[in-house]
This record gives sequence, structure tokens and C-alpha cells, in this order.
Amino acid sequence: MFRYCYFILMIAQMAYGAAFADAPPAVDPYPISVENPPETTSEGFFFEFLRMMFMLGILLGLLLLVSWFLKRMLNTRMEQINTSSPIKILDRRNLSPKTVIYVIDVHGKRSVIAESPNGVTYIGDLNMKSEEDKDRSFESYLNKP
Repeated sequence: MFRYCYFILMIAQMAYGAAFADAPPAVDPYPISVENPPETTSEGFFFEFLRMMFMLGILLGLLLLVSWFLKRMLNTRMEQINTSSPIKILDRRNLSPKTVIYVIDVHGKRSVIAESPNGVTYIGDLNMKSEEDKDRSFESYLNKP
């Protein structure tokens, strides 16, 4: 039944569709005149290009400003957390792109830990012999003979 209806519709389209195909459209769907194309000048292009570059500069500047602001806010937050917490991160050094070594202070006891894709590894304690040793950086302990 469906094939029969489809067949009749196809014949009707072939018979009557050709009669209407030659008639011109009543209204021009594209009212652009081919005789008078819009004029393009190199000055207009140059000024549009400058405007585009100016806007790109503004957007890049805003992006840099936002990234600087976020970095500063995150560092400030980390410092606030570090001062109020009993666990403090004293120093951090990258050993490779995915491996970091930390000197931490937990209730006055300094320890060294390492972080890698395999996990966090406890390396050992830092023994402080005197008060002046507490103010030394991690790098000075590494360079100690």
C-alpha cells in the first residue's frame, strides 16, 4: 500500500512539477543588485584590521590580568592556610616535571617528603641542631658538605 502511494506521488511530481519549474519567482528572494556591487577600499580594510588587532590586544591583556590576579589570590590563600595550620609547607622544589620534594613542619618537627605519580613518599626528618639552623633554607641543607 505504501509503495503504491509513493509511486503515485512520484508520478504527480513529474507531471505537475515540470509545469511550475519554468515560471519565474514572484518576488526576488535575493534583492542584491549585481550591477552596483558594494565598493571595497583598502582603507576600510586597513582600519577594520587595526580595529580587530586592537580588540585582540585588549582581550589578551585582560586574559593576562585575570591569570595574574588568580595566581596572586591562590598564593595568598595558600599563605593564609600555611600560617593558621599546624602543618606548614616550608619549601618546595621540582625534581622533574612530575616529581616534587617538600620540606614540611608538623607541630615543630621538620620532615622531607616527595610527591610523584606513584604517590607521596616519606624521605626522613631534618635534625635541627640550633636555632640558626631553623632559619636556613632547604637548598642550604642540600649544599651542606
